[in-house]
Amino acid sequence: RFGVRTGGDRRLIGRLEDEDTLPLAPTRRFAGARDDQAGPIVEQPMHFGDRGGSRLFGVLSRPARGDRRQTGVVLVNSGAVSRVGPNGLYVALAREWASLGYTVLRMDVGGLGDSEVPSGALENHTYPDHAVSDVAAGVAALRAQGLKRVVVAGLCSGAHASFHAGLELDGVNGLLIINPIVFYWKSSDPLDVSAWVNYSELRHYKGSVLRADSWLRLLPGKVNVFYVAQVGVTRLREIARAELASLGRRLRGQRDESDDAARDLERMAAKGTDLLLLFSAGDPGLDFLTLNYSRELRKLRRLPGFRLQVIDDADHTFTALEARRRAGTVLTEHLLARHP
Repeated sequence: RFGVRTGGDRRLIGRLEDEDTLPLAPTRRFAGARDDQAGPIVEQPMHFGDRGGSRLFGVLSRPARGDRRQTGVVLVNSGAVSRVGPNGLYVALAREWASLGYTVLRMDVGGLGDSEVPSGALENHTYPDHAVSDVAAGVAALRAQGLKRVVVAGLCSGAHASFHAGLELDGVNGLLIINPIVFYWKSSDPLDVSAWVNYSELRHYKGSVLRADSWLRLLPGKVNVFYVAQVGVTRLREIARAELASLGRRLRGQRDESDDAARDLERMAAKGTDLLLLFSAGDPGLDFLTLNYSRELRKLRRLPGFRLQVIDDADHTFTALEARRRAGTVLTEHLLARHP
């Protein structure tokens, strides 16, 4: 009716305000379910939150027919990208899941997309203090739709918000945590990207060792050997610090109250929250976990409610279409298996 087939919201919000819903044919982008399971869906704009229920904005995708699952999904902004998600990933996921019977809210956190900026807050802040309370409003909005279970999902900063929503909120049944760069961020501490740069450069140089053209560039002095050595030494220091921290945790016998991602993941799994951590191979967040919590991860992997999955040949935001398809397949199959 409105000429929308795939992609983002196409700035239809002004027209949708006068209409109830936007009907769409089922979309089949991922291989998470059989084609005969897909059904028609509807999408509608949704205002919710404080100030009379109008401060926050999102788009609700749900099955067109009355038969629906009792699980809803909240998708939280990735970085400063609006509710469409990086490369339109959230739109594709929401429509896929709605065609399978789920109700999905692609929400904008306050100050992002079309949600109002809370008083005293910054616009386009990717790690705002109010993120968890906004996610709580999204969860409540889905509960008001009569849903019994709610899953919170997000990529990058959306993964950070989802992680903390699982820690702080009651009534979150599952988390889809996708490529978190950090698990803890404080406004007083700017993001330190040096460790991520070092990790990325080390991966680059490790790959270069296997290529003949790299050695040909080395001979005439076109490679800064001193800088490459610095990258290696920095990495060795990071490994040593991580090993010492791990040894300290074991010697203490218990962990202190400082930030501890493995402890908090275990805490959520213990209270029954289903956890999927999805990473692109070589993503900095995956390196952080495996470097700092290798022993704890082995214990976590034995828990029935915890799963860690890695997507090969994918960048941080799954830019390539094939990478998005593989990530979408993992997410969809997990949703169907763990939240049927």
